[in-house]
Amino acid sequence: MARLHDLPAVELAARLARRELGAEALLRACVERIDEHEAQVQAFVHFDRGTAIAQARALDAGPWRGPLHGLPLGVKDLIDTADLPTGYGSAVYAGHRPAADAAAVALCREAGAVVAGKTVSTEFAYFHPGATRNPHDPLHTPGGSSSGSAAAVAAGMLPLALGTQTAGSIIRPAAFCGVVGYKPTLGRVPRAGVKSLSESLDVVGGFGRSVRDVALLGAVLTGDARLLAPHDGSVPRIGLCTTPEWPLADADTHGAWQLAIQRLGAAPLSVVVWPAGLPDLVVLQKAVMAFEMARALSHERLRQRSRLSDKLVGLLDEGIAIDGASHATNLALVALARQRRWRCSMASTCCWRPAPSAKHLPAWLPPATRCSAVAGRYLACLLCTCRSRRGGTACLSACSWWATMATTPGCWPPRTGVSAGFLSRQHQQQVVRGHRYTFLQAQTSGRSLLQHVRQPAQAPGGVA
Repeated sequence: MARLHDLPAVELAARLARRELGAEALLRACVERIDEHEAQVQAFVHFDRGTAIAQARALDAGPWRGPLHGLPLGVKDLIDTADLPTGYGSAVYAGHRPAADAAAVALCREAGAVVAGKTVSTEFAYFHPGATRNPHDPLHTPGGSSSGSAAAVAAGMLPLALGTQTAGSIIRPAAFCGVVGYKPTLGRVPRAGVKSLSESLDVVGGFGRSVRDVALLGAVLTGDARLLAPHDGSVPRIGLCTTPEWPLADADTHGAWQLAIQRLGAAPLSVVVWPAGLPDLVVLQKAVMAFEMARALSHERLRQRSRLSDKLVGLLDEGIAIDGASHATNLALVALARQRRWRCSMASTCCWRPAPSAKHLPAWLPPATRCSAVAGRYLACLLCTCRSRRGGTACLSACSWWATMATTPGCWPPRTGVSAGFLSRQHQQQVVRGHRYTFLQAQTSGRSLLQHVRQPAQAPGGVA
């Protein structure tokens, strides 16, 4: 018979809901497991069994609270808890007591979870490691930054745990510890009460020992009950995508990849081709993270610098040296990469196209524009067909705007009736390299679309 700490969270949740299992009994089984392995794994930065047992007893004495009723939950030390200290993985905040739970913690408590303890995070969720070891081999790293959460689940100490990700802080420790990491889509889970590092990249997620387990947690965090629906028995379709960094992977990783393909067997496999012409996403991610962390941690950078690790100080110095115009350009490139083609209710399309030769240029283009194009500049072609929002099909406007994308500031803005000056030098460079990009998102009407196009010029910039 399987021991309680070995059972999936979904099975434990079902037993707890039927009152076949008590929350206190489950918690005590987890406490025993923690007592056995914590000295070696060191997954927790703070564990208060008395507080946790009191929570479990209260749940046993009351009505069923929700999908997580009675399930012990670990919370990464980057996430605020009202009844437990939160140190953000740094000596700067040792003993810090937040006044309130983070939104994600409050949602889990509302659904009946027992917050069992705070799990180790690397320093401010960056690269300086904590004390946690890999439960499968203490000589190996558990991965970061959500080290303690992944290790606690992998060691059977807890069925579920919360984590965060700015770069790879959920998926990496999940892979290293052999558990399932749930990294939701950006913006699906509220981040209130989580130490902010990067507004553009921070995500709250979690860990479990199966996909169904993290789906249970995800349903509570996102409010999306579809994640609780039972599997319909259909065979999943699985995509295989190797990124531009694939050649850097070592032989073990290549071997594991091939083994996974073999074991998937009958599942439909699709090779997903990496889109051509994307910017260097690794470089972009590092630049965006550095810029935003340097500013999010301004107090620590300015007042507590001597108490920060050398690695973190190096990142903050790098980030503060990136100017705001470059960051704005980087964010625009990230948006381009996230969605290559944006659609709107007007069936508008926007795309990059190379400039045609002089004989193919529209005759109505002003002479200055024609000269710029002939000189090797590139054109942004915006075609829009607008439809009545009252349900009619009458065409409100059908137009083609051609705007020269000059590669020197002196050529801006083009004299075509539409200013393309809001596009940065980095965007222009991508075009000059022959890439084809979606660059605008149409709004709700032809008017708002043209207002978007007519934004004033920004200073050229890009990844430093």
